[in-house]
Amino acid sequence: MVAGGQLPKNLKIRGGFAKALNARLLAWDVKNQRAVWSVAHDTGGNGGTLATAGNLVFQSDGQGIFAAYDATDGRKLWSFNAYATTQGGPITYSIAGVQYVAIAVGNGGASWLAGGVTTPQRPATMQGMVLVFKLGGNAKMAEPKRFPDQKPAFAAFPTPDARTVAADAKGYAIYCASCHGFGAVSGRVMPDLGRSPIAENFNALRTVVKGGALLGNGMPSFGPELFEQDLHKIQAFLADEAKLLSMGDQRAAQK
Repeated sequence: MVAGGQLPKNLKIRGGFAKALNARLLAWDVKNQRAVWSVAHDTGGNGGTLATAGNLVFQSDGQGIFAAYDATDGRKLWSFNAYATTQGGPITYSIAGVQYVAIAVGNGGASWLAGGVTTPQRPATMQGMVLVFKLGGNAKMAEPKRFPDQKPAFAAFPTPDARTVAADAKGYAIYCASCHGFGAVSGRVMPDLGRSPIAENFNALRTVVKGGALLGNGMPSFGPELFEQDLHKIQAFLADEAKLLSMGDQRAAQK
């Protein structure tokens, strides 16, 4: 990260952010103060755990895979694709002698908001849900609706002056990044402004950001707090970032 919340322009460096945020599930021997086993995860933001008397450990990872592991050696015994990640832990309960495991899944948490370029490989479903499992359960779950893919916006927008982009990034970092993500790339829970047709149109952007047009959807109005010239700068920053997004999409398509 560089000054003012601006990210490096090098796409390889940006891509490295997500790869660097790996994690693992670790079983720790408290008495002897040593690791017993661990399971590697490809991303950060993995869910909490549940250990049971049946010698199982349950956890959902950042890719949306809910799994049960052998508590003795960490072998994966079972898994289920929930199509959405979770950060809370599962629970277990019993009714009439039948044991259940329940977990709430959905793309929540701070990393899904400000994570931006650190979360590009995560699933992006549009709704949360509670999943409940039992031995012998045979209910089927349809694949949840996903956020639609959008092409980068600002295709016809003039290239901003490189000398001013760093200053423009500061305004974006103050007013936008905590929800819409650094680098104008959101976790897709909130709109991805680098791909937003609203952000591309200044009048529409002003109506939303200063006029409160989407207040009912949870988007606050910055009204008199944000001067119009500063909003122009934020839009210029978004245009600059959108061009990088376009370059990244083109490279991905060529692989």
